[in-house]
Order: sequence, then structure tokens, then C-alpha cells
Amino acid sequence: MTTDQSVLLLILFALLVLLVWGRWRYDIVALGALFTASIFGLIPQAEMFAGFGNPATITVIMVLIVSFGLTKSGAVEFVADAIEPISSKPFLHIAVLTFLAAFLSMFMNNVGALALLMPIAIRSTNKAGRSPATVLMPLSFGSILGGLVTLIGTPPNILIANYRQQMNGEAFTMFDYAPVGGGIAICGIFFMLFIGWKLVKVRKQTTGLELFDVEKYLFELKVTEESTFFEKKAGELKDSLAEQNLTLLSMVHRRENISVVYRRQLIAASDLLMIQGSHDDIAQFSKNHNLQMVSAENVQREVLHSEDMQAVEVVVTPNSFIVGRTPSQLRFNRKYGVNLLAASRSGTPHRERLRNFKFAVGDVLLLHGEVGEIEEAIVKLNCYPLASRALGLGRNTKAIPAMLTFILAIVAAASGLVSIQLALGMATVAMVLLNIVPVREFYDGVDWAVVVLLGAMIPLGTAL
Repeated sequence: MTTDQSVLLLILFALLVLLVWGRWRYDIVALGALFTASIFGLIPQAEMFAGFGNPATITVIMVLIVSFGLTKSGAVEFVADAIEPISSKPFLHIAVLTFLAAFLSMFMNNVGALALLMPIAIRSTNKAGRSPATVLMPLSFGSILGGLVTLIGTPPNILIANYRQQMNGEAFTMFDYAPVGGGIAICGIFFMLFIGWKLVKVRKQTTGLELFDVEKYLFELKVTEESTFFEKKAGELKDSLAEQNLTLLSMVHRRENISVVYRRQLIAASDLLMIQGSHDDIAQFSKNHNLQMVSAENVQREVLHSEDMQAVEVVVTPNSFIVGRTPSQLRFNRKYGVNLLAASRSGTPHRERLRNFKFAVGDVLLLHGEVGEIEEAIVKLNCYPLASRALGLGRNTKAIPAMLTFILAIVAAASGLVSIQLALGMATVAMVLLNIVPVREFYDGVDWAVVVLLGAMIPLGTAL
């Protein structure tokens, strides 16, 4: 083994350790490994970013854009009504959802497939009186296993196909992975159907939201001169809150954060009260006592109290770029057109202002806004909706054009008429022309962390 090979193996070993450790994001770790290899001369500096122009990387980007288009269009909402009648039969219900997740993941990003099916799964199991825990894990594994079957099902398949083309001039076609990947997927799904879902621990008498420990939120209420508690002592406020099973955690008095509010504390106009409780209880309390509910950026808008607005609960996923950032850093309200009213983290209250709340994976957020704006915000944030709600994730009028565009691209690539890159490229352009994916949102569905990871790993793999 040469010195260069030894150094490269050490870099790859360190890369693996850091990825498992999880202290830093995987795309940052991959870039660090790429730069280190270039410093030691293992990768020529002129070719350091060659992986980002690799056909495999471009293909992954187009798959993510097409998946985003399918998500926005609400293409899978058509299956919701068909699934609900069988929700009373656990085995059949789980089987249909799991196979559907696997099928969708064969042709689109597995996270997108899961985002489409998760609300349907929760709603249908709740109506059947069962815990969603019995179906969510099979749904997750089904979406992962389905990606093994086709060329575009998962980024590694695309990368291997591209490498094979470089070596012998012939890449894998769309379904060349099916004999092996399909067998693994079917075996995995059957295990989940007959054994796996029975091993899932289920809480008794839980609902879909309780799976995420969404018992209480932290809301910010602003005191005005018309408020019941204006120039009153905090003791009166605490007594009123206790009657409604609400809790005063802290307050901001004249720009001073007070983490422990004593009963003798005088309440003034413009004070911000940090109150923990359910959304309905808080809304009723604020109405009864003339308190103003404010959003994460402390931007009070009349729209917060409009009857045309809706409140929707979403959970932050590992792929959401808001992880580790605060609403004030993101300019949350202005950027996404919705209000962040509250957040919950495993049922444990935090005592800081919501605008300084640092998002983490698994946090449940309460968004408030117009139906269309909430739909777009959920997709942009890459979060999962939790509760049954009156809105869909997409616009059903665009579902059929989106599905036809996607099917034509897959058929064209599978039949060998055009390359997979050209087929997906034409599909992305068609989705823009049909306004399925607006031009301003063209790249919103791309998980750039995945793209960076793939672009950084290709030169390392070539050097090895």
C-alpha cells in the first residue's frame, strides 16, 4: 500500500467516524474530507469540484425537483379516499400504505413520498381508532426499500450507473436494479407486514399528535391598555391561568426578560407573557382578557385574528434547513408568509422567547396563515404535517398534469428513447411551463445538503 493510499484511507475512516458521530452536518463533513484530500495532493485542485458537474449529481437534482413538483400538485391525494375504507382492517391497511410508499419511492425522492403519505396514514388510523405508530414505521421502511428497485430510486443507484458507463460505456437502465433490489424490497416489506409492525411499541389511548408529545405549546401574549391584567399584579394573572390549566412560564417586562415571575410583579402595557397550554385554550383566554397573540418575530398583524386563517401543526424533519436556526435569523414570517405561533419539544417547555427558539429535529411547530401560504410553507420548510386538516399539500387541479408529465418521462427513459438525464430535464421544464412548479420555487425542493455530499464524495471515490 502506497503512502497516498494510506492517507486516503485515513481520511475516509475519519469521514466515517464523523458521520456516525453526527456532531456536524454530513455535507460539511464531506466537504472537509474533500478539501483535506486536495491539500495532501490526492485530488488535483483543478478537479476538486468535478463531482458537482457529474451527470449523477445533476440527475439527483432533477429527481428532487420532479419530486417537489409531484408533492406540490397533490398527486397522491387521490388515494386518500380509497385507503380510508380499509383502515379498519389493520393488516390490509398497513400493506396498502407500505406498498404504495415503496412504489412511489421507486420513482421519486423517498422523503417526498413519505411526506405525501404520512398525513393520510395518520388521518386514516385515527378514524379507525388505532394508534398511527402501527403504520408509521412500516411506511418509513417501505419508502426506503422502494428506492432499491429503480435507477432513480436512490442517489447511490444513479452514481453506480454513471460509474459503470465510464468504465465500459454502458450504464444500468431504469429497471436493471429490479431483480436484486426488488427481491430485497419485497422481503423487507413482508417482514414488516407479518412481524415488524407487531414489534412497534404503542401507547395506549394515543392520538396522532400525542405520538410527538404535543401536549402543550409556548405562546406569547401581548398586554395592551385594554387588557384585563393591565397594571395588575401577576398573582391575579396566575390565578386566572390556573383556572384554565394554563401556566405562566416567564415574561418580558420593559425589554427585560424575567424567567421567574413573582406574584407581586406589576404588569404593564406591551409586556409579553410566555404562557404554556393548548392552542384552543390560549386563544380563548386571550380573547376573554383582551390579550394579543403575537408571532415568533413579535410582528402583530390583524391577519392573526382573521376567520379566514388556519392553524396547522408540523414536525421538523432532519432534512429541514431550519434545524439549528432561530425564527429571527430566518425572518420566518416575512420569508414564508405564515406566522409561527408556538413550538413544542417533547412536551418540555422552554423559557426563552419564541423568536430566539433554536429549531431541532422533532420539534412540533404551530403555523398560522392562509391555506395557500401554509401549503407552500410546509413544502419549503421540508416539514411533515401532523393533524388531520382541511387543506391538502397540493393543488389537485395540477395533479393530473404533474402525473402525466412524470409518467411520460419515466416511460421515455425506460424504453431507451432518451437518456434518464434528458427525460427528467424535460419533465422539470414541463412542470415549470405548466406552472406546477413556479419559476421562483424551481430549486426549493432540492436538498442541497444531499447534492453537496454527493458532489464531494465522487472525487474521493475516484481517487480511491
